[in-house]
Amino acid sequence: MSDQCAIVAAIFPTLVNWTANACCGSGGIYCSLGTSGVVTTLDLRNRSLTGPLSSRIGELTSLVSILLSYNSLSGTIPAELSNIDSLNYLYLDWNNFSGKLPPELGRLPNLKQLTIRNNSLTGPIPTEYGGLQNLQYLTFENNFLTGGIPPGLGKLTHLDNLWLTNNSLTGEIPAEFGVTNSIQYM
Repeated sequence: MSDQCAIVAAIFPTLVNWTANACCGSGGIYCSLGTSGVVTTLDLRNRSLTGPLSSRIGELTSLVSILLSYNSLSGTIPAELSNIDSLNYLYLDWNNFSGKLPPELGRLPNLKQLTIRNNSLTGPIPTEYGGLQNLQYLTFENNFLTGGIPPGLGKLTHLDNLWLTNNSLTGEIPAEFGVTNSIQYM
């Protein structure tokens, strides 16, 4: 089994149904160069996954997409996701994640879509998320987030979808949102 496949198997042991060295192309696991490259996509939506998401996911540093929606993953969101500089899409919605949003996710330079709606997250939206310069889509709706909306989110020039409804956010919408013309849905 390749090192990358071994990591995937350690993170999601109930999914191990591939043979020999090939996890690529098996049930939502996609790799560069077909079946011989590194893991680039985990599309494991609606797979009845349970338990915490292992911090080892941060070892899959070539991932472009992590799609884990519609499962029953729980615990905190691992800060080690911030090790994946190539990450464009992070879908953790419709799970049972709790705790605070990890500020470290604000260091993902290529992140375009971040969707973590319908969980049980608490605390403020980290100000570090204002550094996600390529972010286009952000949804945190239906959690238990508190505090204000970070002004830095209003400076994200590519952000065109922002969904924060059904939280306990307080305060005014920051003036920075009046400057950008890119937001179509808020």
